[in-house]
Amino acid sequence: MEQQSHSLPHPATGPSGGMGATPSEHTCLSLGARLDEQARTAWLQLKQLHVRHRGAFA
Repeated sequence: MEQQSHSLPHPATGPSGGMGATPSEHTCLSLGARLDEQARTAWLQLKQLHVRHRGAFA
């Protein structure tokens, strides 16, 4: 008897294997604010931080 492999899609992919929905505007703004705070407190050598969102990646 053959054993079938049932794998679940990666959390970032949809049921068809493609990428899921793009992050909401709120998520993008929240991520930008968190990164700005991190830059001010931990990455003092940075003068400017530019956050770019590409598709489902942030």
